[in-house]
Amino acid sequence: MDADPDLVAQRDRYLEFYAVDENNVGILAKLAELQLALNQKEHAEALLQRWLSLESDNAVAAFQLGGLYLSQGRHDEARDLNARLVENGHDTPAIRYNLAYACVESGAIDEAVEHLQPILTQTEAAPQANLLMARALHHQGDLDAGIEHALRAVEISPNHAETLSTLALLYYDNQETTLADDWARRAMELDERNHAAQFINASIALEELVIDQARAGFESLVEAFPNSGRAWNNLGLIHLNQGDIEIAIEMMQHSLELMPNFLGGYNALAWAHIVNEDLDQAKACLEKANRIDDRFGETHGGLAAIAAMQGDFNTAKKEMITARRLDPDSLTAAFTASLIAAHQGKEGESVEIIKKTLDSKISLGRSQQSISLLELVKKTDDQGRYGNRER
Repeated sequence: MDADPDLVAQRDRYLEFYAVDENNVGILAKLAELQLALNQKEHAEALLQRWLSLESDNAVAAFQLGGLYLSQGRHDEARDLNARLVENGHDTPAIRYNLAYACVESGAIDEAVEHLQPILTQTEAAPQANLLMARALHHQGDLDAGIEHALRAVEISPNHAETLSTLALLYYDNQETTLADDWARRAMELDERNHAAQFINASIALEELVIDQARAGFESLVEAFPNSGRAWNNLGLIHLNQGDIEIAIEMMQHSLELMPNFLGGYNALAWAHIVNEDLDQAKACLEKANRIDDRFGETHGGLAAIAAMQGDFNTAKKEMITARRLDPDSLTAAFTASLIAAHQGKEGESVEIIKKTLDSKISLGRSQQSISLLELVKKTDDQGRYGNRER
C-alpha cells in the first residue's frame, strides 16, 4: 500500500525543520509521530532516542518508544522501559497495560498479573486488560479464572473476534469442548481467519480422530501462521499417528523452538521419542519440562513410565504417585500402572488398564497422549510388555 501523500509531505517538511534545529523537542516529537504513522520504525526509534537524550524523563517519548519496541517483538526492552515509567510515577492504564503485555510476552506471567490488577475495572482499559488477564491466567493454568476474565471482556466487547476466540481456547483447554466449539464458531463468523478458532476446529477433529480433516486444518494453519507452536505440535501428533515418527519429532521440536515453555509440547515430544524407543531423549524432554514447572501431573507420569520401561520400578511407583496426586486422571500414570501390573505377572489387568484408560481419555477428547499411547499399544504384546522386551 502506498504511503499517504499528505503524511509524506508533512514528514518531508519536518525533516527540513529538523535539519536546521536537531535539538528542538517539538520538531522531534512531531517528526517521530509522522515516521511512526508511515511505519518508518528505524527512523522513528532514532528520533525518540534523540528526544530522550535531551529530556530523559519525558514520559511521552518513553511511552512511544516502548510501544515501538512492542510492535517489533522486543518485549524485554519494552518491559524495562515501561517499568521505569511506572517507577517514576507515570502510572497510567495505558502504561500499565503495555508493561503487563510485555511481561506476558517475555514469560513474566506473575508480574503481568500483578500489573493488570489495578486497571481491570478502569473503563478505558477494561476490555483489553481483562483479555490480557485471561491470557496470563491461561499461561498459569488457572483456566477457571481465565474464563471469568474472558467472559468479562466478551461482555464489554461482544463483537471482538480475538476476545471470543480466547474464551473458546480457554474452554477447549478446560475440556469443555462444546462451549469451545460454540465460541470458536462465533469468532469465525466475525473473522474467518482467526487463528485460535481455526486451531480449535482442527483440534476437535483431531480429538475425534478425524485425521484427514485435522491434518488439513493444521497444515492450513501453519501455512497461514508459521509461528503457531501448538499447531506444529498437533501436526506432529498426526504424523506420529500415521507412523511418520521422524517427521513428527521434527515438527514437535520446531513447536518447542517457537514455544520454549510449552509443557504439553515437551510431553508430546517425549512420547514420540518413547514410540521411537529412544528413552534417554524422552527422559531429557520430561526433565526439562519439570524444570519449567514441576506441577504438571503428566510429566511425572511420563517419567514414571520411562522408569518402568527401564526396569526401575521403585522410581516408577514414586513418580506415578506424584502424577496421580497432581492429576488423579493422569493418562501416563495409568499407562505406568499397566506396565507395573505386567511386571508383576498380572497380564490381563495390565491390558485392561491401558485399554480402559485410552477409551476414557479419547471420549473426553484429550488426544495428545492418547495418540502416542495408541502407538505404544501397537508395540505392546498381549502380556502388556513394552517392545516385547523382558522385564
